[in-house]
Amino acid sequence: MRYIELSDVNTLFYTRVVWTVILSIIVYRERPSIGILIALPLTFLGVIFVTQPTFLFSSINSSMNNINYKFRIIGYIISIICALTAALNVLIYKQIISTSKNIKASVLNFQFSFSISMFLILNQFYKIFHLKIITSFNYFISWRYIASSIVCFVIIISNILIQKAIKREHPTVFSLLGSADIFFALMFQYIFSSVRSNLYTLLGSALIISSVVLIGISKIFNERNLQDKLKQKEKEHLDNENEIC
Repeated sequence: MRYIELSDVNTLFYTRVVWTVILSIIVYRERPSIGILIALPLTFLGVIFVTQPTFLFSSINSSMNNINYKFRIIGYIISIICALTAALNVLIYKQIISTSKNIKASVLNFQFSFSISMFLILNQFYKIFHLKIITSFNYFISWRYIASSIVCFVIIISNILIQKAIKREHPTVFSLLGSADIFFALMFQYIFSSVRSNLYTLLGSALIISSVVLIGISKIFNERNLQDKLKQKEKEHLDNENEIC
């Protein structure tokens, strides 16, 4: 965000949905369903309308207009790398959980949380001893710090649920449904703030919700077809056994 607008970062980061679909095709060697192929452009187009990146929606009052284009390119590259890393993270986690019964999701979650904690502790040491930035004790008893701590605790619970969702669902479906978080962000914005969105944002939200509904309907039909095929195979197997007898 130092080099490009937040809207640009969000748009490029949400390309993780596209990367997840592409990598899933490579890893699982399976063709995505028609519902996924339709929901993918709807989701990505919806994200573009909601975030309204400056490279598509020109903004005269943008605070990043005076940034050198080389730094902007660096910002774009970093955002795309983050999106690709997020897609790889989902696929790798799915593969680890699916192929190994000895590795538990709770252990992976603990290792991830521990690594982040160590990084943050080192960052605090860097601020205190190198930058000479010392935080007063009153900050730790302020309502902002307490509220932030509560949010962090909720995020831990959210990460646990995310890992369980990845374990039980296909990475492509998980990524597409995960894009609905931008809709909930807008909903909370309407509830807790006075900021109102424009027509593009509302249109983008509608596209994202449409893609979520489409995926849900597609999943229902696919599961029904799978159950019908299993029943048909069981029936054929019983018929063959009866003929042998």
